[in-house]
Amino acid sequence: MQSLRHAELRAARALHHLETLEERLNAFYASEPYSVERFDDPEHDRHIVRLRADDPDDEIFIIAGEVAHALRCALDNAVYSLAAFALNTIPDSTKLQWPVLEKPNPSMFKTQTAGLSPKARAIIESLQPYQLGVDPAYREHALWQIHKLDIIDKHRRIPIDIHGFAIHLPTAPRSLPNSSRDIERGVEVSLPLGSHIYEIRARPEPVRFGDEKEGVRVSINQLRRIHQIITQDIFPRLASCFA
Repeated sequence: MQSLRHAELRAARALHHLETLEERLNAFYASEPYSVERFDDPEHDRHIVRLRADDPDDEIFIIAGEVAHALRCALDNAVYSLAAFALNTIPDSTKLQWPVLEKPNPSMFKTQTAGLSPKARAIIESLQPYQLGVDPAYREHALWQIHKLDIIDKHRRIPIDIHGFAIHLPTAPRSLPNSSRDIERGVEVSLPLGSHIYEIRARPEPVRFGDEKEGVRVSINQLRRIHQIITQDIFPRLASCFA
């Protein structure tokens, strides 16, 4: 008897990876992975602030890729099970998969969902990224993001995207002139001499996964949201197709 069992097992594996990822990220943030150095440079009438940050362990990004892959596989497994149920036999198509389309493509959609019931196909079509609109609107779609992240991880590279920190001078005037330049593992900010009296706060920015050029940059919170959409919204809708 066909069901979403295999897809649910994949999603459960993704949740396991998510929990591991959260533990590793929390440990990274707790280590205070940045340092702030400040000193006067009287020769140039400047006050210098140097901020440096350690990079997360590379394995953190590998785990994020495993989350994406497990969730993408869960969607494909769901389509295969739906086809097997509707056909009452093992599907022989090698092109069955969950379509992720940026614009309508009836031919591709039909090929990738061959054998599914009209009800299942209608549900999947309603969940296509193009339903949000043209570029860049579809890039906000949860399934487009997980699909793209999985492509990067499988076919491009480990999905390392961005890590940095934000600096804030809460007691300084907004008009305070400053300049900055990149240095090894950080940035140097040059302020007018006498700026040592101003408080400086630094905090790490959330680690993100993906590739800016590919158009996808997601945080662990977004990965959790995608997992919830798949398991708490999409799977229950698809389960009704096995009646």
